[in-house]
Amino acid sequence: MIKETEKEIKKTKDKIDREYEQVKKKIEKIKYYEPLEINKEYGEKFDKVHKEYEYIVYKLDIKELSQEERIKLDYYLGIFLSNNFGDVSELYQKLVDEHVLDFSINASSIIEDDILTIKIGTYTNDAKKFAYEVDKTINKRYIDEDYFKLRKNTVLISEVIREDNPHFILKRQLRYYMAFEYEDKFSIELFDKYTYEDALKYLNKLDFNNKCIAILKPEEENTK
Repeated sequence: MIKETEKEIKKTKDKIDREYEQVKKKIEKIKYYEPLEINKEYGEKFDKVHKEYEYIVYKLDIKELSQEERIKLDYYLGIFLSNNFGDVSELYQKLVDEHVLDFSINASSIIEDDILTIKIGTYTNDAKKFAYEVDKTINKRYIDEDYFKLRKNTVLISEVIREDNPHFILKRQLRYYMAFEYEDKFSIELFDKYTYEDALKYLNKLDFNNKCIAILKPEEENTK
């Protein structure tokens, strides 16, 4: 029985590897040069929005990080942004109470070439206050330890459940190849070694000084 199970596992893994190689051959990666420099620190534009939408963009140089380190940073940033700018975060509740915003905060990060870009934005009633609070919060480099453990356990359980799904595993491998050119097989054992202390260490190495602020204003205001 055990031998039969091992054969099925090997058969599934071999199938995933074959499909991965086949799909990878069809992928044409377009090289896009993302400059680190910020053109200007502040800008305004009139657009089809019902009220002011502001976003703060941070661009960071991560050329010294390896592929594995970039994957780890990507994971840590997901928790960091959710913890600090999600709908249950202290900052969100504070800004709602102070009538600075009425909508959720959109916070995301993306790695292109050697540049990490973090974008945080929302519709706001007080752009100056929103930008100040976002910058103050991101520079604290804080993650609640209990929140980190909860998110990690949630993802681990999800990974274990999906470990029997070949299509999910294939999709994950392709995502890492597309985003990070990482081809080693991702393992739950490796992921389980991601720690709270390590997350803080990564965050403390980031320099958030290279940033810009952009505001979209309703087109109606352009006629005033």
